[in-house]
Amino acid sequence: FFKDMYNRVRFRDITGENITEKAQAQIYDLVEYMINDPNNPELLEAWDMALEWIQKMADAAREENIPLIILFTPFDLQFGLESKRANPQRFLRTFAKKEGAYYIDLLEILQTKYVESVLEGEVTAEDVDRIIIETNRDNPDLLRAFLDAHFLDYSHLNPEGHRLTESLLRPY
Repeated sequence: FFKDMYNRVRFRDITGENITEKAQAQIYDLVEYMINDPNNPELLEAWDMALEWIQKMADAAREENIPLIILFTPFDLQFGLESKRANPQRFLRTFAKKEGAYYIDLLEILQTKYVESVLEGEVTAEDVDRIIIETNRDNPDLLRAFLDAHFLDYSHLNPEGHRLTESLLRPY
């Protein structure tokens, strides 16, 4: 009851019927903020807090001699953007490198996989950025269809996405 009331107040939804949509919109706003204004002081403070918790996990893993794997699943709105705008991924990649942790970036992997399917073969980073930007501009439905083959919604993997992720994690 209290959780429900809290969410109704938090999302200004007396009926509680639109909480999911409002929460998703709030997440989208935050993701856009992370992509478009990565050096904002408030955002950097939030990253510090998040990395503090991830540091605790890294320390615990090191104590138990367990390899730390950081798997970053992208938000769908990132898929149509060039790699230089993958700012949230850069924060975690830098942290992983500093900690000696494994880092798997599903955004980079999925974008490359998409472009390989378009060009039918190996591609360069420049190919990936160019094709992603062109497709997002000219036919974003193709990107959406590719994402839908791996995700249930804006950030949660479907069975195919889980199979891909499992194949990436297996070597570790």
